Amino acid sequence: MPRGVRRPSRPPGAETDNLAAMATVDDWREVLVVSAAYETGVLERLATPGTPDAVADELGLDRRAVRITVEALIDRGWATGGAGRVELSPAGVAAMRPDSTDQTIAEVLLSAREIAAYLQLPTTLANGAPSHDVSAGDVATRQRFLAAMRAVSSRRAPATSSALAPPAGGGRLLDVGGGPGTYARAFTQAGWDVTVMDLPESLELGGADLALWGVRQIPGDVTAGIPVGPWDCVYLGNITHLFGPESAAQLVARAGAALVPGGRLAIQEVVRGLAAQAALFGVAMLVGTRAGDVYDQATYAGWMAAAGCPLVEVVATEPERHHLLIGVRGRAPALGILVYRRRRGRRSGSRSAHGSRSPIPTWGRSCTTAAIHISWIAR
Repeated sequence: MPRGVRRPSRPPGAETDNLAAMATVDDWREVLVVSAAYETGVLERLATPGTPDAVADELGLDRRAVRITVEALIDRGWATGGAGRVELSPAGVAAMRPDSTDQTIAEVLLSAREIAAYLQLPTTLANGAPSHDVSAGDVATRQRFLAAMRAVSSRRAPATSSALAPPAGGGRLLDVGGGPGTYARAFTQAGWDVTVMDLPESLELGGADLALWGVRQIPGDVTAGIPVGPWDCVYLGNITHLFGPESAAQLVARAGAALVPGGRLAIQEVVRGLAAQAALFGVAMLVGTRAGDVYDQATYAGWMAAAGCPLVEVVATEPERHHLLIGVRGRAPALGILVYRRRRGRRSGSRSAHGSRSPIPTWGRSCTTAAIHISWIAR
C-alpha cells in the first residue's frame, strides 16, 4: 500500500484482525498531493500506463506540474514508474477500485477538506461562524464522508460492542446518529436488536447496508426528540460534540428518559482531559459546527446524573483518543466509585514509512499536522 499509509498489526483498543478499513495518511503534504491528483483525474488516468506528458495532455493539465506530482505519487507508493511510463501501484489500484474496502482515498479527501477549513480559522476567530460543514456537499462528497466515517469507526467498533454486551436473551438498542452503520453492525453481530436514528439524508446513503445487516431505521432530527422505546440501551456515538452544552444536555436527558429501568446510557466521545487530541478536536468543532465543543468527564457525569443514569464505568475504546462513558438507569451513585477499563492495545512504538521504529506509540499518535486528521471527525 502507499508508503505514507501505516497500518499497525493490531488496531489500538480493537480486538480484531480486520484492518481493511483502517488507514492513516499522516503527512499533510501527501494528503494534498493525493487529493489534487484525485480531483483532477490524474489518479484515475494512471489506472492505464502512460507517460506523464500524455497524462497531462489528455487531461488538459500543465506538463511540468503533472510530472512533478506524479514523481511525488511514485515516491509515496501510490504509483510506479519506469522507462518514462507510470501507472498506479497495486496499492493505488486497490484504493481507487470502486468496490474496494480500502477507504484510504475517502480519508484523504476528507482530511484535505479539513485542511482547507483550518486555513479559514482567522475568519472564524473574527466572526465565530464555521467555515464549512464537513458532512455536507453533493452525493459523491457525502458518500466519501460516509466511507471515511466507516473507516475511522472500525478502529473502535469491536471494543465498543464488547463493552456493551446485550442482556441475556437479547435487548433493544437505539443507535442515535448511527447512519454510517459500523457500530450498528457490530452491535447486531453481538446479539442486539438494533435501530438506528439519523437524518433522512444520512439514511439515504447508508440505509441499504443497514437493511442488509438487519438494522431498523428511523429518520429524524435528534434535536427534535428521539424514539421513546423503551430501550435497553441508547448509544450516543460521537454526536454530543456537534452541539452546544444546552442541546447536548437535552439529548442526554432524552436518551436517559427512553431507557427501561436498569438500561444503559452509553456515550462515546473525545473527552477533554482523557483524550490527548481533545483540545485540537475542539478547534475542529469550531470550524465545522455552529455550536459544537469538547466536554470533560465531569460535565458528562453531571448530564448523565441529571438524566437518571449515573456514570458507572469509563472504557478506553481507543486509548488516548476515545472513551465510552456508561451510565445505568435508576442506579444510585456508588459513593463516588467509578470503574475505568482500558481495552488491550498496542503500546510498542510503530514503524515509520522507512522501516525505523517510531518512539511514539501507535495508539498515541495523531497525524503530522495535528488538527486535520480524519479521526478527529469522530463518527
